[in-house]
Amino acid sequence: MPPPQFQSNGLETRIQSPEEQTPARSSLSKNLQRTLTAQQQAEESLNHRQAELQRLQSQITQQQTKQEELAHTVNHLTQQREKLDSDLNYLQTQVQELEQYRGSLTQFFATAEPKRRQVETGSQALQDAIAQLQNQITSLHGELNQLEGQILDRRTEKEQLDAQLSALKDQQRQLDPLPSTIAPEPKVVTSRTVPKPRRSPKTPQIGGEWMDLMRAMTGSEFNALKAIAIEENPGPTLKRLSEENLTMPELLIDAINERALDTIGDIILEPGPDTGVSIIAQEYRDQVATLISTYGV
Repeated sequence: MPPPQFQSNGLETRIQSPEEQTPARSSLSKNLQRTLTAQQQAEESLNHRQAELQRLQSQITQQQTKQEELAHTVNHLTQQREKLDSDLNYLQTQVQELEQYRGSLTQFFATAEPKRRQVETGSQALQDAIAQLQNQITSLHGELNQLEGQILDRRTEKEQLDAQLSALKDQQRQLDPLPSTIAPEPKVVTSRTVPKPRRSPKTPQIGGEWMDLMRAMTGSEFNALKAIAIEENPGPTLKRLSEENLTMPELLIDAINERALDTIGDIILEPGPDTGVSIIAQEYRDQVATLISTYGV
């Protein structure tokens, strides 16, 4: 026989037989199962609620992050708005100033329009007058070149006469035992712009083509060549000479080179390395120096 089962119910304890124990035991087992089932359901509900709570906390964190980002964006937009307001005020001020300036320009154009019409009316007459002046200047240049050529011819004749006179003086000294007194030659004053010729026993002779070049050059061209040869900075002199002849320094230098090409067959001026002002070509510096020393002032 199985041992007797004891059941405690308050202060009373009694012994039940196996027949009595079976229904109570079955009821206890069912209650226990229901309790376990309820406990499992409670745990599952608790787990579900904890998961839901974590999800809600995560959403709250995300919402807080978004809120902070939105607050930062709002602050940034507020700063941009303040800057835009400031720029708008500045632009409005500029627009007002431009409007005032536009009104002034409108008044100026209205005032200048009659003068512009007068200028347009007189421009044709002014152009005709300029054309006539240019023709006159060209004609005067031609006459001046002719006069300078004639003066050069006269100077060449004077040189020849001076040479003959010097030879006659030497002959007279040889024939006369006593030194004769010879009156000084009168100075000849001329309006020629080309410098007077001078010679010395140490000055070398130059070829005929260089004499042709000397005859072909105008006084201003010779002075320009002299400035380039002896002056450290000939720019101001070239500018003055070109202004006096209503031309430009570049054209004055081109004219000298053109005359050199026609007479000696080559140019004698070339661009300088640093200053931009023309210099004497290396192979012609001795001849130019002789020319300057012979005819320079």
